[in-house]
Amino acid sequence: MRDYVDRIDLAFNNSYEVLFNQHLNVEELIINGEGFFIFHPSELPTDEELESMIKYFVDQQEYEKCAQLTKYKNGI
Repeated sequence: MRDYVDRIDLAFNNSYEVLFNQHLNVEELIINGEGFFIFHPSELPTDEELESMIKYFVDQQEYEKCAQLTKYKNGI
């Protein structure tokens, strides 16, 4: 079960990095041929995916990420 939770956390954090780390090569987030993401890293996230990310980071009490995602979603 812990491995599943770790992969969920990894997927949310990887997806956040794809959106906001402009110097990132997505290949850096793929380990042993496996990459975990909330949305396909070559596409823009949907509003639903962004909402899921915001909710996840609220639950994790990572409010700076929530604020950045909200600004992104609102086009600010």
